[in-house]
Amino acid sequence: MNIFFIGDIFGKPGRQIIISFLPKLIREFDIDICVANGENVAQGRGITKKTAEPLFEAGIDVFTSGNHLWDKKESLEFIKYEERICKPLNYPDKAPGNKYYICRTSDGKKLCVLTLCAQAFMPPANSPFQTFVYYLPILRK
Repeated sequence: MNIFFIGDIFGKPGRQIIISFLPKLIREFDIDICVANGENVAQGRGITKKTAEPLFEAGIDVFTSGNHLWDKKESLEFIKYEERICKPLNYPDKAPGNKYYICRTSDGKKLCVLTLCAQAFMPPANSPFQTFVYYLPILRK
């Protein structure tokens, strides 16, 4: 499986670069799954339907995120229903977003994508280590 991970896509310049180059990179390197951090695609804070959809069309399969995911109030409904956006697994259940996403390749292979947030200098979150240990048996199914 050939996985391409893109770090933090920041604002309009970041989106333009991805939209311009990602389709060619996917073809050139035979990428099966493209994962990107998308918590800052909307003007450097948050993600919206308007900013995410062109990136999905360019070839991103799933977005990881962090503490800036919910910075745009207008995006809360979008985050609730868009299953390809993963909130940090160790954030509260009530926070909008999916805990993980299962990507599938054209030949049927699966990849579970999730995000864990650190605790130092961050909003309160459960231990990423304890959370991962708790969810690992569930995610292996």
